[in-house]
Amino acid sequence: LEVAVAVRELITSYRELEEAGTMLPVLELKLKYIRSAKYDDLLTLVTEIREWPETRITFHHEIYNKQGVLLNVGHVTLVFVDIARQRPLKMPQELAEYFLPHFTDQQSTP
Repeated sequence: LEVAVAVRELITSYRELEEAGTMLPVLELKLKYIRSAKYDDLLTLVTEIREWPETRITFHHEIYNKQGVLLNVGHVTLVFVDIARQRPLKMPQELAEYFLPHFTDQQSTP
């Protein structure tokens, strides 16, 4: 699932999500550098959502060079927050409806 494309299909921008009353602050970020990339290297970023998002959404990342060598792994966890109340909330329904068909039987869904 190409996350950025999926979100862009649903909303025009992150600003639009905030205007609807939801923000996504970073809760956790972890990176592991395995090998270095060189200037002007063409890189491929693979992003997956492995667990069904409830109040948090975790993006797992892998970065590869042109030869397919893994350079970096990591994840970032964001939390859905109601801007007005400053409290966590469940993923907005529009996002849930979009993500649901992209989850397999092996992945946990609602």
